[in-house]
Amino acid sequence: MRSIIFVLCLSIVGFADVFNVMGVSSSGMIVQQQKLQAIAENIANMNSYRSSDGTPYKRRSLVVRTLPGTNEPFVSEVKEDNSSAEKVYDPGNPMADENGFVAISGYSLSQEMSDMAVTRRMYEANAAVFSSAKQVAQTIMNIGK
Repeated sequence: MRSIIFVLCLSIVGFADVFNVMGVSSSGMIVQQQKLQAIAENIANMNSYRSSDGTPYKRRSLVVRTLPGTNEPFVSEVKEDNSSAEKVYDPGNPMADENGFVAISGYSLSQEMSDMAVTRRMYEANAAVFSSAKQVAQTIMNIGK
């Protein structure tokens, strides 16, 4: 009787479906980790006057797409925000122009913090889905015992 239930459960849920869910959620966690890294870099460089190329630091954001046929998310590119830099009057700064203004990045800490909160919640949701799929797979395997 247990083997009939086991075969029935496999045909309804299927290991392939469970492992597909686990693959998608683990890819989602990796993407969210990369997004958190980009947010952390944005916050760390928020008050930087110059990046390595001599221009004000540009906020970075990730473009996420899914693999065709699998729905697994991945980072397809890193975009830099090309909005104009904010000018701050700081005549004592060695990077000031002839009028005493320094160009700094023009993005807000509150936006970065809200992005961080959303990204963290998405990571947690993917972790919960992964954990649930793992429990389903373990339950299916235990039915056949």
